[in-house]
Amino acid sequence: MPASASPASPKSTTDASRPVAAKTIAAPARPARQAQLYLVAVAAFSLDRITKALVQRDLQLDVPHAVIGRIVYLTHTQNTGAAFSFGVSFGTFFMLLAAVVSAAIIVYNRRIPAGEIWLRVGLGLIMGGALGNALDRAVSGSVTDFIDLRWWPVFNVADSSIVVGAVISSLRLSARADPARG
Repeated sequence: MPASASPASPKSTTDASRPVAAKTIAAPARPARQAQLYLVAVAAFSLDRITKALVQRDLQLDVPHAVIGRIVYLTHTQNTGAAFSFGVSFGTFFMLLAAVVSAAIIVYNRRIPAGEIWLRVGLGLIMGGALGNALDRAVSGSVTDFIDLRWWPVFNVADSSIVVGAVISSLRLSARADPARG
């Protein structure tokens, strides 16, 4: 094998008579790049924990407080189910699901190419939100929700992190699947 060829790209060579590989496989990110996902996860988890602690300390259960006119309220609720109180009897399942999803994200993070910062941000948001809600379920058997739009079920920072993270991750993964998009 010529000195410039590598096992990952057998067609690449200094010999001008041979074609160079059209598509190269992106190298996995270094640990510093991989840490981006964990920093986002810690930030989402921490913001979720801080806001829930403030709500539990300062707001009575089920008493709405208007914060932005009649658009946004803070209403302290305890949710024993999943998003929007669905699956009330599946608390243990949701904790296990959060653990499995987090483990899968950790394993996948090692394979994400270095330039995929937004994919790491999205997956970090999902992991931080999932772990925030899982901790609530483990400690108290329910999740503290408090952002109340009146026309949508009451939710929290962890729920928002999961949804925003899923949108970002989906967009990045679809762009990677279709390079023309992205």
